[in-house]
Amino acid sequence: MKSKLVTLLLALVFSLGLIASAQAVPVTATITADNFYALYHGNESGVTFVGRNETGPTGDPGTYNWSLPETWAFNLSAGDYIYVAGWSDGSVAQAWIGEFIVGGQSLLTNASDWEVYLTYESLTGAQTPTVESVLLNLNDATWDSIHETRNNGAAPWGTIADISTEAQWIWGSAMSPGSSYGEYQLFRTKVSPSPVPEPGTLLLLGCGLAGLALYRRKMNKA
Repeated sequence: MKSKLVTLLLALVFSLGLIASAQAVPVTATITADNFYALYHGNESGVTFVGRNETGPTGDPGTYNWSLPETWAFNLSAGDYIYVAGWSDGSVAQAWIGEFIVGGQSLLTNASDWEVYLTYESLTGAQTPTVESVLLNLNDATWDSIHETRNNGAAPWGTIADISTEAQWIWGSAMSPGSSYGEYQLFRTKVSPSPVPEPGTLLLLGCGLAGLALYRRKMNKA
């Protein structure tokens, strides 16, 4: 009897281990940039590309490419970072701004929660930093503090709808006049929200608990 109980307990522990290893954190990201951004998540071992904004100076359907943000949804694995690459056309100003809902918690762009690395790799608007390029830079990166911030509503951008008024435009060098200095610039943040177990792992846990309860019932009847 004791051996069966041990087996059930081991199965339950195994189920809990699977839950811990398979936790996924849902993320909704609302972002825009003057001029261009690309969104990724991962770490120094691997990076996943999520998406980017329009490749030209005009918006879709906004007036400018920064006038209306894009919204992205993805799952963040435990220990992963959110990465954003930003680059400009070297004219007037440059920065990016965003609001992230990570596992139900709000994360905004600001100088406290984000840091930056200047890659000094030039890009045109139509180009996107490859996953290989991002990984190479992650392995070499020395992360610095955000150089400059502006409030949502500041000129020349105005207030960006669908992004919190508490979020800030951020950049790793002077925002204006435009210079393309240090671009593309790579930003990162790491958060530790409460993860959401995947359905399969919840089923494993339920089966383990049910088996343990059934065994205890049989033991009580004996």
